[in-house]
Amino acid sequence: MSRISHMGKRSNVGFTLIELLVVVVIIGILAAVALPNLIGQTDKARTTEATATLSGINTGQEAYFFENKSYTTISDITNLPNTFNAQTATSRSLPNGLTIAAGTTVTDGSFQQVLGVRTDEPGLTSRWAFATVAATSGGAPSWSAGADGLTNANTANLAAYMVKGINGAFIDSDSTAN
Repeated sequence: MSRISHMGKRSNVGFTLIELLVVVVIIGILAAVALPNLIGQTDKARTTEATATLSGINTGQEAYFFENKSYTTISDITNLPNTFNAQTATSRSLPNGLTIAAGTTVTDGSFQQVLGVRTDEPGLTSRWAFATVAATSGGAPSWSAGADGLTNANTANLAAYMVKGINGAFIDSDSTAN
């Protein structure tokens, strides 16, 4: 009888230490390349949230102007409380000259009723303070609106603003608002 010897054959059931180290190094390199692209995406998403609401304010202002032949401001809206809830310690001046008072939030429905803009979505007013101001640009009625990030929601250095000019509305954002 002849015997077949299995002594010289190696069974590849697992991975060697070198193979595992190579895989870990490759994953580390991929993570190092992808991480800078992921940092700041939260700020970008929150700024998009604010600019979407400002676009709604744009639509609301135009509808208000169609009915009243003037634009409105938050201070013109009746029953709007001045809520200073210490969410942000100081007033914020946005790049378009709009100033939002410290801790100002919209806490009732009058803003939504006048401009038709929902700022009471879950968490929206805990992240942003919105304001809109009527103005005149080149003798024509115009307005500006701003969204100011609140400190307790990690948006303190974020702001978005929209300005209605003679030729249209211009929207911008600032990630280093102070």
